[in-house]
Amino acid sequence: RTAKNIVFFIFRGFSVLRSISLFFLHKYIDITDLNGETRSKSQFVNAGKSDVLLTVDVPENIFPAQLKENIAFEITNLNRTPIKGKLSVEWYKLEYPGRIVYPNMFGKPEKYNLTKTEFIKHFPYDDYENDGNPEGWAAKNISFIQHQKVEQGSGHLEMKNIKLNSGYYKVKFKALNEDQDSVIVEKTVRVYENASENILLAREWLVAEKTSITPNEMAIFRFASVLPNARAYYEVYYKDIIIKKVWLNLTNKQELVSIKPEDGFIDGFAVQFSLIQNGKIYQSMNVINIVDESKELDIKFLSFRDKLQPGEKDVWKLKIANKKGEKQMAEMVVSLYDASLDDLKTMSWNKIATPKYNYNIFDWGYNLNIIENGNEIWYRNRYRGYYDIEKRDYERINSYGFDFNAYNLKYNYTQYLAKIEANKIKSLSEAATKKLATLKASGLVYGIVTDQSGYGVPGIAVRVGKKGATTDSYGIYSIDAKIGEEISVTFIGYHRATTKAGAEKRIDFKLIEDGQGLNEVVVVGYGAKMRKDVTASVSMLREEVAASPAGEGVRIQLRGTNSVAYDQNGAPTPNGQRGAIAVEDNKVYDFVSIEGYDPKTDTYIINGKPVKKPKIVPRTNFTETAFFYPQLKTNEAGEIEIEFTIPQSLTRYKMMGFAHTKDFKTKTITKELVTQKKLSISANAPRFFREGDTILLSAKLNNLSGKPIGGFAILELRDAITGKAISIIDKKETVQQKFQLENNGNQSLKWSLVIPSGIGAITYKLTAQSENYTDGEEMTVPVLPYSVLVTESMPMNVHGGTKKTFTMDKLLQSANSKTLKNQSLTFEFTSNPVWYAVQALPYLMEYPYECAEQTFSRFYANSFATGIINSSPKIKAVFESWQQTNNGEALLSNLEKNPALKSILLEETPWVRNAENETERKKRLSVLFDLNRMTYELKANFDKLENMQFSNGAFPWFTGMQEDRYITQHIVMGIGQLKYLKLVDEKSFPKLNPMLFKAINYLDAKMVEDYTLDLKLKRKGFDYQTLHYLYARSYVNQKNNDAKYIKAVDYFLKMITAKWIYLNPYQQAQTAIVLFRNGKEAEALKVIELLKQRAQHSDEMGMYWADNADGYFWYQSPIETQALLIEAFEEVAKDSKSVEEMKIWLLKNKQTNDWKTTKA
Repeated sequence: RTAKNIVFFIFRGFSVLRSISLFFLHKYIDITDLNGETRSKSQFVNAGKSDVLLTVDVPENIFPAQLKENIAFEITNLNRTPIKGKLSVEWYKLEYPGRIVYPNMFGKPEKYNLTKTEFIKHFPYDDYENDGNPEGWAAKNISFIQHQKVEQGSGHLEMKNIKLNSGYYKVKFKALNEDQDSVIVEKTVRVYENASENILLAREWLVAEKTSITPNEMAIFRFASVLPNARAYYEVYYKDIIIKKVWLNLTNKQELVSIKPEDGFIDGFAVQFSLIQNGKIYQSMNVINIVDESKELDIKFLSFRDKLQPGEKDVWKLKIANKKGEKQMAEMVVSLYDASLDDLKTMSWNKIATPKYNYNIFDWGYNLNIIENGNEIWYRNRYRGYYDIEKRDYERINSYGFDFNAYNLKYNYTQYLAKIEANKIKSLSEAATKKLATLKASGLVYGIVTDQSGYGVPGIAVRVGKKGATTDSYGIYSIDAKIGEEISVTFIGYHRATTKAGAEKRIDFKLIEDGQGLNEVVVVGYGAKMRKDVTASVSMLREEVAASPAGEGVRIQLRGTNSVAYDQNGAPTPNGQRGAIAVEDNKVYDFVSIEGYDPKTDTYIINGKPVKKPKIVPRTNFTETAFFYPQLKTNEAGEIEIEFTIPQSLTRYKMMGFAHTKDFKTKTITKELVTQKKLSISANAPRFFREGDTILLSAKLNNLSGKPIGGFAILELRDAITGKAISIIDKKETVQQKFQLENNGNQSLKWSLVIPSGIGAITYKLTAQSENYTDGEEMTVPVLPYSVLVTESMPMNVHGGTKKTFTMDKLLQSANSKTLKNQSLTFEFTSNPVWYAVQALPYLMEYPYECAEQTFSRFYANSFATGIINSSPKIKAVFESWQQTNNGEALLSNLEKNPALKSILLEETPWVRNAENETERKKRLSVLFDLNRMTYELKANFDKLENMQFSNGAFPWFTGMQEDRYITQHIVMGIGQLKYLKLVDEKSFPKLNPMLFKAINYLDAKMVEDYTLDLKLKRKGFDYQTLHYLYARSYVNQKNNDAKYIKAVDYFLKMITAKWIYLNPYQQAQTAIVLFRNGKEAEALKVIELLKQRAQHSDEMGMYWADNADGYFWYQSPIETQALLIEAFEEVAKDSKSVEEMKIWLLKNKQTNDWKTTKA
């Protein structure tokens, strides 16, 4: 260290590498500040004999207009840092062989049997010794030499003074640095001197000269034939429209094709060229980009301060104009957040632009007559429709499994081996191996904790009784454990793993991911992680406590955000009443002479006398996002004002903004500012404390006052739940410590804390005061207990009129445990389980998509809700009481009424979030069962559904799509069920039956088409859509006397009767109902009997089918299947006993799962 804040490193031991031209170093740097915070950085360093690189931006084709432009280049060292140097350029004209040749598809042969003259005579357009590759052409004398000095690394090579004729050139660039190290870069370029020239290579059949243009410019292509004469074709496209079709007669001389965009072309268009000659197909699709600079905005700050005090209010003023400086009426989104968040994940505005159109639908496809597959040549235009062309197949050679592409198998296997090796390297790096070797001799139990992929997992909690340890960055742990003691490994997101210590000291663990989490937000280090999304519910816990804790109305944020505020007496203040900036009184104190501090009287002892401590309001608002304004609009002057209060963190903030106008002019802007104080104090607090631990809490002081200062820092501690002061500082230390800071200096202070048990969270308050400056910080840190809360549940199912005894064995045995402590016992009784199903109805109303199926689902749900209200005055009264409750207490779930769930710890648990969901569902139910709203929604959704129906009676899935037979059948079935259950008032909806009958006529015609096709193809069978149709049709009594229709129905009923045994339970239930409603009662009862024989029974789950499981297809859904089976048993077999058993399974499923589809 040779200067303040500058560190020099000297590398040694690299003499062995001096013989290597280029090698790479990977350096790692860890920097730890006074507060104990460590930041890491790594960087690759390139080193070698010659420390110079040259980058040249020379185009492959140089057109006449570019001969007057410059060529950009850059000279750097090996690590891409610009340096001084010299550049020399030599242009060599290459000698053209004199004929156009096709590239050799098989590469250059090892030996030619013909001389070059004979070869050209027989194959005038085929390559001989790389005649078609300019890289192999002979170079003539130097045509031109240039020299240029470079001061800043980058420069431009002037082309206007160079006289170059048409043809191919080899350009040799040579760069020298100050040490005379050199590097040479060679490029081959094609120079076009004139507007139109003869082509020299086959690949020049199409050359794109200009494909990025402004609205007033033209796209330019050079189009030519390889043969002396040819017929060619091109098309121009915009979006899905063919704008132009053009045929051309081509020669070897390039035809200049210029295409100007038409008015209304936004962002770009495409041109496709095609040429077929000499058995070869030439085809090229080119997208033209239209760059309109007039669509960019200009944003300027009229007022902006890049330094603020924590908690200070400020106002920014911005002006938005176009490129000409004219004001623009625009809308803007602006965000200001802690820039350190970018270390976790960089935030950036993506460039907003009109989505590029995919012109691949116009791409002409072709297939050549390849020996291996024996297909004929064919050529088609894909946009003409998705169809295949009939092709003749010839005899083929049986390769008996031999595949020319078998090397892929070898490649995949090599990749597999490489992945395994990479995992080994990751989990057993050199440092990890050394550490394991050290631990082997320690006598401790040690090992590595890995995930399922074999990677070491840091931060894992390893416990043996009350002793604990955590894994390091390699996933390695060590802990003292005696033989026979249980070692447990736990971490959020993984299943708990346990084993017992034995004679072998090394014990490795592999953790399995836990898929049972419920979107839990887990605070890890500096950021938040989301656990895996799942749909299963979990058992809910209710805790009982004697009284509500202090501050219960204030949500206490842990570690890094708002803390509950207290007044000077330790009582919680009303929510939101916090000071923005630390308040400083006007008295002058001789802080250097302070002799002590009395926390009981809150006074200093100065010269032996008590002096009242100045009032310091600590910083408490540490939110990472200062503000997010999504919809700011300019005033008449084209200006936007942003007023905000900065949070109280001492950090660097990043402002990001995006503005746009109605005609989609856009602009993004980024700014940075810092918050700082003349004197500041900040603690490096952990994410959590643990009961019984002794921890060193460190704090860092910074002096930006411009002069040396001294003073006192004080640490105050409170129980975050009650607000009462606690004394947990080590007896050897005092709450106050002196400090003396140089200008721009910093100092570390430390307090040793002994964490007690029985406290849920601790609030610390750090204050620092000097003669003229003060600062303070207050945060809340949770305290984790040694014990883990475990919730066990037992389902108790009791049928009506019966008595049952349940024994809770684990609860009875808990008295024998030395560590287990019972927290609470909750018994939940539901007298009417139908409520579980009723709560699913709001889902039908709130599904977000405006498709025909969802629109009908809303109509269906409203009809059901209306029927429930009208059939039960008691239910109606309950919902009315919910709606009329002023304080909202009736809408609170039973869980939320429990005061224990309002405490700081339980608010962070999944079951409380479930309680919030329960409350939300009650609110949604009360809205759903509002008769006034239901009447309006029924009418609105029916009108929307009617407007979606086609004239032929079919419904699409979404508006604008083609007719969908399955969706139509689904709607017919649903309306039929509503009519069957008498839940729809046909007088209120006079158009219901006409809409239904139109759909029935459409479906009847489709079924007749299926029947006719089956007869034509001599198929004997049916598909599942036909069975679904017959089921939906069975709800509607509309007769169809058409002879073909009657034959079709009889045909499919016979097919179903013959083959129903091969169907799954869902389809068998449909079959039983269809046969029963079509007069085939005996066959329908056979289906029910088989289903009954295959059913399983249990007291807890009722009657169910093992093969009723989720699947990919629409007829593989357990909830819908069970409901359909209930309908079949009730209607066909009149088996009320089985129906009641089957309802148990359905309601048990609803008790533990959300039904995530509208059909369910």
